[in-house]
Amino acid sequence: MNKRRGFTIVELLIVIVVIGILAAITIMAYNGIQQRTRDTQRAADITTLLKLLESYKTLNGVYPTATGDVGNSGYELSTDTSTPFMESLQAAFSTKAPLDPLNNSTHYYRYFRYSVANLSTYGCPTDRGGLMVLFSVGFENASNMPQSDTTLACTSATFAGNATTYFKYRFENG
Repeated sequence: MNKRRGFTIVELLIVIVVIGILAAITIMAYNGIQQRTRDTQRAADITTLLKLLESYKTLNGVYPTATGDVGNSGYELSTDTSTPFMESLQAAFSTKAPLDPLNNSTHYYRYFRYSVANLSTYGCPTDRGGLMVLFSVGFENASNMPQSDTTLACTSATFAGNATTYFKYRFENG
């Protein structure tokens, strides 16, 4: 008797479907690992920036002035290519300020520094000196984000974090 050996079309289709499912699972896991890695880097960068800002304040008595020009001279963005982000820290400590791993229009660091005069125009408390506000915008998973400060509400300005934005603020006088 002449028997033919080989796989049927149904068997081949089952193998192809199983390989496709395994590939999809692998790709999803890989993307999750990449997101966690970027979020971990963001958390480390924020810690570094906060330490540099506190060191600067200790040496100079005030937080550094935001030197970037992004249409509003009150803050700097890490995506602003015309001026290095936090150049005052870079000059004071001879170190490059960290940038967001993606550093684009939806993932960036933002630094504000308000003088007492600026704070009064926003209806914020002025008895504690100037105000430093640091944001990390674009966390990809809220569970990877460190604990944000509570909302700082002034008469005409509110500062807060959310599910994708990390937020810290400090007054110069405690």
